[in-house]
Amino acid sequence: MGKGEQIENIYTPGDAISIGIAQGMGRSRRMGRSQRQKGQRGEREAAHLLSTLGLPAQRAGYSGHSVEDIEHSVEGIHLEVKYQARPSIRLAIMQALKDAPNHRPVVMSRVVVAHGQREPWLLTMRAEDVWHVVDALMRARQ
Repeated sequence: MGKGEQIENIYTPGDAISIGIAQGMGRSRRMGRSQRQKGQRGEREAAHLLSTLGLPAQRAGYSGHSVEDIEHSVEGIHLEVKYQARPSIRLAIMQALKDAPNHRPVVMSRVVVAHGQREPWLLTMRAEDVWHVVDALMRARQ
């Protein structure tokens, strides 16, 4: 383990992730203004994409611990949005599990590189949650 890393045990029966190495967790870290604005822009883009797919969504007014990034109509799903050059999907799943332990964690991520180049949006979830998530998405579209 490198300096500043700690092991966080978030194991609960049935979870695919039992132990994660989280860099800087437990310490107060400030995010710069441009990083916050980029994250907010990503949340707005993600909400717009969900809305165009027939799932009404909007960016939550306040993003932070225990608050979902996007308000949406999909029951039982905690959606974590990552809009970064190198998003850590594993840490995002861990964050979603911590923020909403009774919901299925889903990460919506988009890699953003220099000069505004962006990759397509991706959805990532635990394999054991696939059919639960699909069913919830179908119910939300009806």
